[in-house]
Amino acid sequence: MTLETLVTTSKVQNGKIGGEIVVKAIQKFNLSSHITDFFVLGLATGSSPVTTYDYIVETANSGEINIKELVCFNLDEYIGLPGKNAEERKNHKESYWKFMNENLYSRLKVKPHASFIPKGFNFSTEDIDNALKQSKEGVDYIKVGKENKGKAIFISQYTTCKDLIRIRKEMDDYSKLIESYGGIDLQVIGTGIEGHVGFHEAGIPFITNKEKNPIDAKFYTDVLLVELDSSTREKACFDRHFSSLEESPKYAFSMGNDLVFNAEKILLLANGEAKSRAILEGLKLPVSQDIPLSKIQEHEDATAVIDYSAANYLIRAPYNLKFI
Repeated sequence: MTLETLVTTSKVQNGKIGGEIVVKAIQKFNLSSHITDFFVLGLATGSSPVTTYDYIVETANSGEINIKELVCFNLDEYIGLPGKNAEERKNHKESYWKFMNENLYSRLKVKPHASFIPKGFNFSTEDIDNALKQSKEGVDYIKVGKENKGKAIFISQYTTCKDLIRIRKEMDDYSKLIESYGGIDLQVIGTGIEGHVGFHEAGIPFITNKEKNPIDAKFYTDVLLVELDSSTREKACFDRHFSSLEESPKYAFSMGNDLVFNAEKILLLANGEAKSRAILEGLKLPVSQDIPLSKIQEHEDATAVIDYSAANYLIRAPYNLKFI
């Protein structure tokens, strides 16, 4: 199926068009005879979806959609944000829990039935480092990814390391929670400058092709523990989210690409020239684990809503675009 790609004139228009897609999907569910009890919406953080959340808040508060029938799951969360305990890390200014609360949940007059985010704030960087030091690579865990890039750390279901057991349980519990609601109906995604989705970094393999599955079943999880790419951490500093590389978190929890693109519908939002190279590579070049966003090309129901700046390179390529 051809990926529908809409090009807008501004970030505000981008948010409105993206918001309309989300709202129409919720309205359609509200009016349907429900197979499931709730519409399950996957959400992302970052600058790109903010204006879409503005539109959702406006529409929900005017009563045009029934938010009570909504269950939300976020893509990812940092591990090791500054803070003495889980509560301080959760409320850190750069936590994704705080981002979602400030940009969406606290602004809604009526709250969704439930909202969830991976509990990265339950762990410190030292928790992860110590768990890995106390265990054996290749037996208790494996690191998978490209050299000098971000890595997924897959933990064996048979590990006897108590700290690794606790970390894996957090990941498995999040995956099971999504499954308990019937999977994600619509997943909102953005992309990083290297084409990563959530914190599924460039070079971390896709697992959906079971015949070429590079991960032994005992290690596999579709929610990932990620050792972040240095470029991701440096970009966070460049954008002034963190004052130094030492402060920028080393680890994160993230839905893997297989879980992300298992959603019924995908909505990609991207703004700004900094994303233009990733957009070109993700939407135009062959599907590759080196460009996690490229997985969107294989999805049967996906829409990309990007502003003119983000479409800069794509406009010059032979590609079917619809200008709004």
